[in-house]
Amino acid sequence: MTTSTPIQGHPDLLAMRAGYEQAAETPQARLIDGLVLISGLYIAMSPWVVGFAHYGDMAVVTLISGLALAFLGAGFSAAYGHTHTLAWVTPLLGAWVVVAPFAVQQTGTTTPIVVNNAIAGGIACLLGFGVVALEAMAPKTP
Repeated sequence: MTTSTPIQGHPDLLAMRAGYEQAAETPQARLIDGLVLISGLYIAMSPWVVGFAHYGDMAVVTLISGLALAFLGAGFSAAYGHTHTLAWVTPLLGAWVVVAPFAVQQTGTTTPIVVNNAIAGGIACLLGFGVVALEAMAPKTP
């Protein structure tokens, strides 16, 4: 009869998490994680900054997307070893912010909304690709 190690305590899993945490401690990783958090916060408050808070659906979608990005950025900053599996969501959320004015607000979409979301979403998407690249920076276990 054999005994098995629970997956949480498996040595390979612990070594992989340690590698991800080591990659997350680099200055580049800290910068990217912080910028994801800041861009998420900006996107969340942009309906009030740019002045489209009265566009109900668009304001809510932008707020929720921004908060999701901010929470991901905070998670990457605090515990990348546990949250790295969600890194792929970050560029998708950035792309969604770019597309949202056309998908959500069918009538009355104004130039400031489109420009704001294109720039902020594009930056978030690029930062998201940076977060995904952090996984490649993690040392590989033999």
